Amino acid sequence: MRGTESLLFVEDDVEILDLAATYLEGLGYSVNKAQSGTEAVILCQSRSNPFEIIITDVVMPKMSGVELFERIHRKWQVTKVLFISGYSKDYHAYSREMGHKYPYLQKPFQFSSLAKKVREILDSSVQDV
Repeated sequence: MRGTESLLFVEDDVEILDLAATYLEGLGYSVNKAQSGTEAVILCQSRSNPFEIIITDVVMPKMSGVELFERIHRKWQVTKVLFISGYSKDYHAYSREMGHKYPYLQKPFQFSSLAKKVREILDSSVQDV
């Protein structure tokens, strides 16, 4: 489950953001953190190449994780994503709109489950996991 890839973790709950980022960094990943969709977009715009994966909460103030991913995906078509949420009904509503093609992890989750899912997505040749 270890890796060296660069990822963006977007979560408005600072405690979850910090704990998950620390766990993933301990596995060798380079983790960039953002507490909002706006902060994440700014981070992405400042880069010349994409993050290998974006992990984003679905439900956040001002910009949902889905809106965030759509904005980033327009710039870099290859960016992979993992949606996370404590509100599965909100994700499933978005998922229907997107054709059920993006991976999802229900909160609360164990960090080992997060790491396993991230590795599966990164190792996959397609976005569907």
